[in-house]
Amino acid sequence: MKVLTNLELEVVVRELNDIILNSKVAKIFLPETRILRLDLHKSNIGKSTLIIDSGKGIYLSEFKLENPTTPPSFAMFLRRHLNNSILKRIELQPGERIVELVFQTKIGEKKLIVELHSKGNFILTDSANKIINSAVIVETSKKTIKKGKTYEYIRSEFDIRKVSLHDFTEASKNWAGTSLIRFLASGLKLGKIYGEEICNRSKIDSDKDVNLLSLDEIKELYSELTKLLNKFDSRSAILTENNAFPFELLKHSGEKMNLFNNALDNLYSKELEKRAQDKHETTHNRANVKLGKNIEKQEKLIYELTKLSEQNQNLIKLIYENYEIISNILIKINSARKNYSWDEVESALKKSAGEETKLLKKINRKDSSIILDLNGTAIEIEIDSKIENLINNLYTKNKKILRKIDGAKSILIKFRNKKIVLPAIEKPKLKRQIKREWFEKFRWFYTSSNLLAIGGRDATSNEVLIKKHLEVNDLVFHTEMSGSPFFILKDGRDSSKLDIEEVAIATASYSRAWKLNMFDADVFYVNPAQISKTANPGEYLNKGSFMVRGKRNFLNVKLKVSIGSKDGKMIGGPTSAISSQIEEYISLIPGERKKSDVTKSISKKYNHSSEEVIRFVPNGESKLL
Repeated sequence: MKVLTNLELEVVVRELNDIILNSKVAKIFLPETRILRLDLHKSNIGKSTLIIDSGKGIYLSEFKLENPTTPPSFAMFLRRHLNNSILKRIELQPGERIVELVFQTKIGEKKLIVELHSKGNFILTDSANKIINSAVIVETSKKTIKKGKTYEYIRSEFDIRKVSLHDFTEASKNWAGTSLIRFLASGLKLGKIYGEEICNRSKIDSDKDVNLLSLDEIKELYSELTKLLNKFDSRSAILTENNAFPFELLKHSGEKMNLFNNALDNLYSKELEKRAQDKHETTHNRANVKLGKNIEKQEKLIYELTKLSEQNQNLIKLIYENYEIISNILIKINSARKNYSWDEVESALKKSAGEETKLLKKINRKDSSIILDLNGTAIEIEIDSKIENLINNLYTKNKKILRKIDGAKSILIKFRNKKIVLPAIEKPKLKRQIKREWFEKFRWFYTSSNLLAIGGRDATSNEVLIKKHLEVNDLVFHTEMSGSPFFILKDGRDSSKLDIEEVAIATASYSRAWKLNMFDADVFYVNPAQISKTANPGEYLNKGSFMVRGKRNFLNVKLKVSIGSKDGKMIGGPTSAISSQIEEYISLIPGERKKSDVTKSISKKYNHSSEEVIRFVPNGESKLL
């Protein structure tokens, strides 16, 4: 995975400062041990996701990383300290790969120091750099990172941005005896690729010994270094097949990107996706191996049980074939034991001749049993027992074995079927996060003329909408009845008659009129100057309510909304506005179907979550057209 150089981090940090400063921290995750994810929210911008890959780099991402079901303790710790804080500054340590994120919390500033060198680390400190906690504790002769200690920054020997020709020449002397590329890549911390770029542009052999460089070559190299540094201030990032750069290089060209962050996001996300796919494939293969072993185990068990069953059946057969002889042995021993000792009984049996002597192998005095040899198979029987008991025990044992065989075969069939239907590996893909705009927490739609219309969802959002987002050139809409949202038509004073009608329809449709099953309603619109939070003398304004003074412009409109999907997002609003953006949509009017049923029906059709759909379904019962 690409490791960002200090100069590349300069570009990233500059872009981050332009985009996400003053964002609120919504949540913090640790998708992997080394990766920190900060979900941020900024007014009028919406959500953004900052990914910090410890030891690698930092960038904004549009892709969704899977998070562990149980958050790691360090993630929970950071949430306690940084959730709802405001990101005030992002700074890069000069000449080093250390980024400092400064957050304003309720109890003062806190810093998240991100070390991107070596294996990396995340360190949370207070405003005085006293360490509150860190992902990794470090205790060496040169460095200590531990709770309670003061974080000490690594100070770079020189800042490449300030290197003069004299500095460049003196630095090259310290690398005498090494190659030019090593001096540029390691000595000046440019990295190999940017070092090669300087060599390519100066047309000087990268393997040339530094102390063999002429004065003219030193000057040429310094000149190309200056030009290269200036390019890091440009905004012409590219994405190649296996890399990303803030600008195009002689031997590296690719797709142009608006921001270096975007190029890095595509690069890193592709690598993270590949890592996830490799992990998925390994897990899948392990499952296959385990399944194969289970099948082999069951097959072996069935073979062994079948063999044991056959032995039992053969033994029963031998007992029946030698029934009379075994019976005679037991009768003789039991009869003799009444009057003689074991020694006398055994002595008498050894002297006797016949089939009994051939079968009898041993007498167990301790257990009062005998061991017989039936055609090479040894069998033990108690002297006081009956042969029928022995046969019954063998039959019972064999039934248990047969049941085990049936069970093992049933399990084997399941394993084999599982292997047959086991789907081919479907490699996981990182999904691009749907970018939510700041206004999407309200009711919203774009009119036929592409003007933004925003409406309140409840008393609180009505209050926020009018107080924070109403501007001089807007128009404000409301119905004559209470329980109506305020709608704002941005730049409404330059709108067409159709735009005004569409916002009026939305205002009526998302008002109490829908719940009352009305089919039309009166809506008025006014200028922002006519809206006030100051009540008339003796009156009181509830939350979400405002005074409207002066002339009102009225329209009577039919209640109807349409809902569909565009670019992976659900959209909804007046039919004329929605039909100007998409061809396929579902229209609603007041009716008899519950809001939940309508939402489920639409979400199923467009394969979107109910949460996305319900934002555009009016409160009350509806009819699908």
